[in-house]
Amino acid sequence: MTLKKTNYTAVIIFAILAAVFFLPAIIGFKYFAPTDIVRNNQPFHNDSQPHNQVIGDVAYQFLPWFKLSKDFLKAGHFPFWNIYSGGGLPLFANMQAAVLFPLTWLFYIFNFKIALLLFAFIKLFLFGFFSYLFLKELKLKFEVCLIGGTAFMFANTNVIWLLWPLSSVLIFLPLNFYLVEKIVTTGKKHYLAIFTCSVALSVFAGHPQTLFYMFFATGLYFLFRVWVTNTNVRLKIKSTLAFGISAALGIGLSAVALLPFLEYLKLSENLVTRQQYLTNPWFLQKWIFITNLIPDFFGNPAYKNFSYMVGYSEQAMGYIGITLLLLALYALIVNYKNKSVIFFTGLLFLAYCLIYKFEPIYWLINKLPGFSLNYNHRFQYVWAFAAVVLGCLGLNEIISKGLNKVKFFIAAGLLTTIGIVSFLIAKIHSKTLQTPISWHSINNWQNFFFLILLLNLAAAVFVIFKLKNKVKWLWVLLVLVFFETGIHGIIFNTASGNADFFPTTGATAFLANDFAKNFNKTFSYDHIFLPNLSTWYGFNQVTDYDAFSLKSSWNFKKNIASFNYFPEYTFDTPNINALEFFGVKNAVYPRGLEQTLTNKYPNLPIVYQDQQVTIFGLNPLPRAYIVQANSLQQFQNNVNGLLKNPDLRKISFLDSYELQENGTSLISYHSDVDTYLMTNENYYPDWQAKLDNQTNLPVLDVLGFKAIKLPTGQHSLQIFYHPNSFYSGLKISLVCLFIFVLWMFYILAIKNKGA
Repeated sequence: MTLKKTNYTAVIIFAILAAVFFLPAIIGFKYFAPTDIVRNNQPFHNDSQPHNQVIGDVAYQFLPWFKLSKDFLKAGHFPFWNIYSGGGLPLFANMQAAVLFPLTWLFYIFNFKIALLLFAFIKLFLFGFFSYLFLKELKLKFEVCLIGGTAFMFANTNVIWLLWPLSSVLIFLPLNFYLVEKIVTTGKKHYLAIFTCSVALSVFAGHPQTLFYMFFATGLYFLFRVWVTNTNVRLKIKSTLAFGISAALGIGLSAVALLPFLEYLKLSENLVTRQQYLTNPWFLQKWIFITNLIPDFFGNPAYKNFSYMVGYSEQAMGYIGITLLLLALYALIVNYKNKSVIFFTGLLFLAYCLIYKFEPIYWLINKLPGFSLNYNHRFQYVWAFAAVVLGCLGLNEIISKGLNKVKFFIAAGLLTTIGIVSFLIAKIHSKTLQTPISWHSINNWQNFFFLILLLNLAAAVFVIFKLKNKVKWLWVLLVLVFFETGIHGIIFNTASGNADFFPTTGATAFLANDFAKNFNKTFSYDHIFLPNLSTWYGFNQVTDYDAFSLKSSWNFKKNIASFNYFPEYTFDTPNINALEFFGVKNAVYPRGLEQTLTNKYPNLPIVYQDQQVTIFGLNPLPRAYIVQANSLQQFQNNVNGLLKNPDLRKISFLDSYELQENGTSLISYHSDVDTYLMTNENYYPDWQAKLDNQTNLPVLDVLGFKAIKLPTGQHSLQIFYHPNSFYSGLKISLVCLFIFVLWMFYILAIKNKGA
């Protein structure tokens, strides 16, 4: 086949495979999203059980953020701020909202049912096609490239995190490796330009940790290709500088998203928490390696009758199928002198050291900037990609030069030995895990899946033995790889029916209506409303489920109760004074657990009740109010007094107050003495206040909330968010865009001149 025809064929095959993956959603015209997990929350309970318990972030984080961004843009606002979480939090700056990422725009254009399918379909397809392009650049056979593309397309690391921004970034990993090959082998500048775009888009995709690992792996591969395969030192230096400038320009193009994120990161509790660790604690125990061979060895949350492994998404994400692992071992044994084999074997070893804390390399790597703050076990993305490439190199060796039976059986024997040893070690260690399932059931489960592993390995050996020069067996091998990975991914993921896509209840309607009228906040006990559900339904919760969590807000909430953070929830009876100071009007409790609150506060009135929940009414301080004080110190003392006793008699009310969806507050007031405005809205850099639409007033930070010193008289006040980090980043991005456009004209001029 011609080059053009093979590419078209690859597109069709990957599109078909992706379509098969989404059949459960397509046939039933369902939402490809795990929103059935919302049924775990008390107001939404029914007789059904969620298909998968561990992929709830999609429902609790990303979809509410996408909806809010869509609502903002339809109203003519840019999605800077989320008024529905706590005292308000950055939306655009949290990065995972991925406001500027092109695939996110699907949610702005289409309804969520169509957008979810397109969003996931395009990502899955690009995983396969970009991997195919890279493998083709390694001069591998067409069918081998298809098999490799299929393996990485449905690798656990991709299908488990398919609806996360993590995978949005990861689609650029095989693309970047492909571009490195093109840059090194052709020297054509337009590939550098495409790489610049790839860098910028991967930043917009919204997951900084994955971005860090991807850039690290891409940089290593570039250095390998330039400094190992080329002999001209001057050319090496020139190529490295060009590559570095291209990457820097891509970073510059994305500054509009990067600067706000860095500002938020600096102010986040997440950064504080990670900096407190003396050594990086995010690695896997070595016996968890069994999940690379048997991903469901410790259970699978998608199976109704078995689910006991906490952290499945983190621990089982390195699985790519047995066939590619067998071929990877074969490549190492047969062609260990090949430079590509050496590099990807080294990358696998490096990944193993990071994922499973192999000393002293783990310790040395964590001394490098960035690694000490990241979840290093997630380097399994790189592990999976390197293993797929190495497996394809082994398969290509078999097709090109024939099968070395002795070395192949050594590889098969080695993999079997690794499997048996891992199986025995993991079974011993798994006895220390807590589980509601009997050990007998666990052992049967583990024994069954170990048998499946052996049968899978036997099938791979049989098909590979049949290869020789018979192309049809390569297609059988592709189907086998799909069954190892794609079918597993179909089972893991969720398609939710209409009734399970953010169902409404009387309680959600009550809370949303109350917020629309009075901007009151809600406190939820236990998991009754997990944070960010309120963002979807349109009411404010004091808790949040943010990627970073604002440090000042996190510190204040310690006054309310002892929260479990990320996401925030509590089983403690809250401090009502702190709740009322925070502006909480509604305290939501599951039916049957009301006494956990009324035992301590017996006189609280019930403002709403149904079969699922009871909502108690509190007597909160307003969203914004006046506190008289002669000095800032006296004002702070008075505010601290209100925190202990939020007495409405100790404050003065505003003439009017309006909160807009973008966070802007419109206020009118009258005061005969100098006084202070106090709000229960989070302080954050670049909030501004304008008096009578003329005079700028400084916004103060008091207990982590916004406060303003007010002049006497009758005045109007507007408090609005003007993020300088965004506008500074926008200027940098526009300058870089101008440079990029000039560069493109230069490339086109050279091309036309050459023609």
